[in-house]
Amino acid sequence: MLSTERNKHNLRKLLFNATCAVSVFYANWAV
Repeated sequence: MLSTERNKHNLRKLLFNATCAVSVFYANWAV
């Protein structure tokens, strides 16, 4: 249970980081 919650949190953080990276990458190309 605890392990699943931790994995879910890590996955969400990874997804957030990926979204930020894509946003920055797209912004740099859009300018």
